[in-house]
Amino acid sequence: MRKKLLLAILRVLSIVGQVGLVKLYTRYLLPAQLGQYYFFLTVSYSLNALLFVPVDYFQQAQVFELGREGRSLHGLVQLNAKLFGAIGILFLLSSAVTAFFSLSLMQALCATVLLSALLYVSTAAKNFLNNQDYQLLVVIMLVIEIPIRIGIFLGLVKLRLAGPLSPLIATAGSYLLVTAGVVPTIRS
Repeated sequence: MRKKLLLAILRVLSIVGQVGLVKLYTRYLLPAQLGQYYFFLTVSYSLNALLFVPVDYFQQAQVFELGREGRSLHGLVQLNAKLFGAIGILFLLSSAVTAFFSLSLMQALCATVLLSALLYVSTAAKNFLNNQDYQLLVVIMLVIEIPIRIGIFLGLVKLRLAGPLSPLIATAGSYLLVTAGVVPTIRS
């Protein structure tokens, strides 16, 4: 009962933090920049849904089966390496082509693909931990991501680099830092 209450409180705290982020973004970004940010965010989440969510569902089913049979997860690591290799090649090609048309479009493409890939890694790690009965750690990750995003975003504001990509960079940075801090937990 206490664990469920703690999980609920932390989830509410995460939601309040997300609302606070929207308030922060609206304070420092122009309406046009907010529109661009939400467009890039939508593209990033759509890319994630099309490419990575099916792979994550497949992996979670495989983790359960392999774990039940006591087999290695090495094949899933290889699958992810091949997936990121293929996406990396496509990303480099599309970035090179996009750079000829617009440097700002290339930067947006880079930030969007990076966020999508880090969202996948972060979500896959959270799903794995959740399936291994580490629900509290997963919710703590969600809460910790908020101040990291705020810090990165305000750092960009302070450096006068605030723009439509700033929230994407802050979100990607929070996924990277939190997930990198949790990966050792997954391995043990």
